[in-house]
Amino acid sequence: MSLVGRAQELAAVRRLLDRAAAGLGGQLIVSGPPGSGKTAIADVAATEARARGLTVTRAWDAYGESGDSGLLVLDDLDRFDPDALAELRRRSPAGPTAVLVTVTKHLPGVAVHLRLMPLTPAELAVVLPGLPPEAVHALWLASAGWPGTALELAAGLPDPHEHDVLVELALEPRYRIGCLSLHHPPERVVNMVCGLTGSVDADDQAA
Repeated sequence: MSLVGRAQELAAVRRLLDRAAAGLGGQLIVSGPPGSGKTAIADVAATEARARGLTVTRAWDAYGESGDSGLLVLDDLDRFDPDALAELRRRSPAGPTAVLVTVTKHLPGVAVHLRLMPLTPAELAVVLPGLPPEAVHALWLASAGWPGTALELAAGLPDPHEHDVLVELALEPRYRIGCLSLHHPPERVVNMVCGLTGSVDADDQAA
């Protein structure tokens, strides 16, 4: 199983699973904002762990308690249990259980830590197949390159083949692209839009 633009992260997950299968345990922290794909990585890790015959647990109370080789997944730990972050720093991986933790904020001073990065426009186009290039680019701008956010935005938009997605995203308060804020002078908005979507003829600008 693969995720677009996440080869490095999935390689780290598989190294963690290798350790779990060998009974060595370990810990991996994956951080990123909402919509960055943390849960998708956790789901892939759980699926691949089960395929290897490992036990998968998704519960903080199980941390370090299992005597069997397996994977403990703690997804969005800081969103659901902020106090658990301090506990995570105090504990070391115990026994053969491997631990995968996803959090929103960067955690300095803990185990192996991967910070998710936004996808490129080309990578996001793979996540959003069938959309016109200009629609993908508009969604990339609005989502800042985060795949989960882009998918959510795309699901709520009208048919991109019949509507201008950039305009929809700019005018709809829920989606508004920051660079198209109405506080900017009209000339600056035109220049930014031209730079984002391609050239515009002088006659069109004058109109």
